[in-house]
Amino acid sequence: MLKRICLFTASALALGAVALGIDQAKAADLPPPPIRPSIDWTGFYVGGVAGVACQETYYIPNIGPDPDLNGCGFMGGVVGGYNYQIGNFVVGVEGDYSWGDDTGKQQLDAVWYEIDNFATIRGRLGWLPTAETMIYATFGYGWLEGTMDALVGPASLPASDTKSHEGWVVGGGVEHAFTPYLHGRLEYLYASLDDKVYNLTNPGCPAAPCLADLDFEELHIIRAGLTFNFGGWFGGGAVTKW
Repeated sequence: MLKRICLFTASALALGAVALGIDQAKAADLPPPPIRPSIDWTGFYVGGVAGVACQETYYIPNIGPDPDLNGCGFMGGVVGGYNYQIGNFVVGVEGDYSWGDDTGKQQLDAVWYEIDNFATIRGRLGWLPTAETMIYATFGYGWLEGTMDALVGPASLPASDTKSHEGWVVGGGVEHAFTPYLHGRLEYLYASLDDKVYNLTNPGCPAAPCLADLDFEELHIIRAGLTFNFGGWFGGGAVTKW
């Protein structure tokens, strides 16, 4: 009986060794495990942005009260910059140039305001909770050119003037890499700009000159964008990991 048990055990061990050898041989013939793609954020990028700009302003005419001149309008343009990745953090510099639309309206005084151009140059600091997604903050300089239109005097004659405003810009957003090269973003910017005096003098002005001191208190911008990242050509881009 003991002899039979020993023979059975030896046979089982031999069969197990043969099976293990076959499995190892099959494993040697299999392809390597799939490569898991990742993202390198270092590199230049360029793209477009579009969204809504809302202004909170008021103006002081040479006669009368201090009317508000508020409203929202479309704003779209181009954006570009450079990122440098350090571990889970990204630092960079970015600039953008946008074209606006009618954003402010004061029906009581028949005054309208249009943001003609808006540009910023900003630094960015981002954190990567995942390889494909960045949450970032941004801060820098902003420049705006706008036009004030009004109907002036008892005859309601049209008048117009264009001025530029400067100030600081702060904001933040989230950016996601759909591919190593195509990124999408959603961001918010807040700008505080300086005051400028608009000259609305015309023949119908009852007390020349007709001036309006525009206090550009706040500019809120919510926009989305798509950028193409050139990391694959100028360093960075797609990398691979096992």
